[in-house]
Amino acid sequence: MRSTLSSVAAVLVTALLLAFLVVSPRPVQGQDAELITIQVSPSTLLLKASQGGRVTVHADIPFSVVVKDSVKLNGVPAVSVFPDDCGNLVGKFNEVLIKKDLAPPSADLTLTGMTKDGDPFIGIDNVQVINRRVEPGSVQKATDQNLTER
Repeated sequence: MRSTLSSVAAVLVTALLLAFLVVSPRPVQGQDAELITIQVSPSTLLLKASQGGRVTVHADIPFSVVVKDSVKLNGVPAVSVFPDDCGNLVGKFNEVLIKKDLAPPSADLTLTGMTKDGDPFIGIDNVQVINRRVEPGSVQKATDQNLTER
């Protein structure tokens, strides 16, 4: 009887251990990344109009700690990176490449990169996305219309 209880207990412990391993959370890419605050400009992207050729991102991470070639926005490498007046990272990205996979009414843009110490960082900003040509100065009107068309 004692041998049977030991066998049952061993089977239960093994089953619980296997269940824990199967359902335990798995590491997610970027899970250990430092979360930074970013601001994307322009904050409204017009898919059928040029807005100067570049999308600019200001980040709250010191430029001096960033590996310049690692900076990407939605997987698109930066055209240029430099410090702002406070010494924080600014990245410029090709507008056409950033816009190509976006759809109205909004999109999360994700900035990723590495520090010189090998630590990843990530920042996310949500922007409005409008799928038509808009006359200069009427972005707010188009944004309001885009919200009512949903």
